[in-house]
Amino acid sequence: MTFCDVVMEEATEAASEDVEMEEASLAEDIDPRITGADSQTSVEELESFLADPDDPAKKLQVGKDLHEEPKEALKSCHHLNIDPKFPSHRQKRRPLNSDKYEALKEEVSKLQSNFIREARYPKWVSNPVLVKKPNGKMRTCIDFSNLNQACPKDSFPLPRIDQLVDATAGHQLLSFMDAYSGYNQIPMYPPDEEHTSFVTDKGLYCYKVMPFGLKNAGATYQRLVNKMFANQLGSTMEVYVDDMLVKSLRAEDHIRISQRHSKSSDPTE
Repeated sequence: MTFCDVVMEEATEAASEDVEMEEASLAEDIDPRITGADSQTSVEELESFLADPDDPAKKLQVGKDLHEEPKEALKSCHHLNIDPKFPSHRQKRRPLNSDKYEALKEEVSKLQSNFIREARYPKWVSNPVLVKKPNGKMRTCIDFSNLNQACPKDSFPLPRIDQLVDATAGHQLLSFMDAYSGYNQIPMYPPDEEHTSFVTDKGLYCYKVMPFGLKNAGATYQRLVNKMFANQLGSTMEVYVDDMLVKSLRAEDHIRISQRHSKSSDPTE
């Protein structure tokens, strides 16, 4: 499940007019979207909107047929809203032992796929913190303590746990789901990206997506899922940040309800 990857431009090559019928038939078996009549067809019509109001070149695309609520939710990004009264802070680099250094090196290599980028002249710099998990592997976090002090609290309410528990009573089937790298599916507000910079042995990097550890990350995520699942929350679904529960009063309805949830959470639907 992804919220950030909203570029859905897909094209298929159709069989040319002089291709034999057998080859065209084979192509249709491989990819049913190929009609054999059009030279190149987009799977769906797309519309663009600005990802950064200060940079017209940065745009995102979503399907025109996407419902308005998930479409608006897909435009969400995380704003830091740094209080200008707080001076910027660059943490002094902290030493790491060899095990933590190798773990950080591996984590940075993974994040470079599409989660982080090199930072240049950042005003805020934080240190990575690595903690050993029960399975022996290292968990990599970023110490955003100084940055968080400069960010006003987002008071968007989280659901009450006791009410969520009461809301599931009497349902025959429950499906529990956890969003995969949920926070990382929300892009950072582009002007705020470099404020999330962290230091490594290879240089400075900043997040293009919302990382764990930011003060208001939970509120931003809850606001997004409330928009995404507005028509289902309280009836067939409950969400607490990135933990989701699909519920059915009758067992025979559970597959249909789960499919409806899947379509709402898929930006291609």
